[in-house]
Amino acid sequence: MPNSGDLEARVAELESALRALAGQYSPVVDPVPDWGFGPPGGWWPRPVPRPRPGPIPWDPAPTDLARMGRGQLEALRDAIAIERKRLESMQTLVEGLIQPK
Repeated sequence: MPNSGDLEARVAELESALRALAGQYSPVVDPVPDWGFGPPGGWWPRPVPRPRPGPIPWDPAPTDLARMGRGQLEALRDAIAIERKRLESMQTLVEGLIQPK
């Protein structure tokens, strides 16, 4: 396991190499690790999440109807009818709450 002298020697070696390359390249600097000191989340700004293409985790994949058998298609038709009735009853409930009495 390296001791502090080894680490200081390595840092000095890296700094001298970066100084030698200063005219050719810009130095590469890594942020210090967050050891729990400083403001919440550390001193360095966190990367901004970028939207990524692809499916949303809670978005179900499209159903491949061509691979379903007759029994599966009938069960799917029944499930759709049940869901339609549930949504219609919820719509009736919501409309009843919206309309003034």
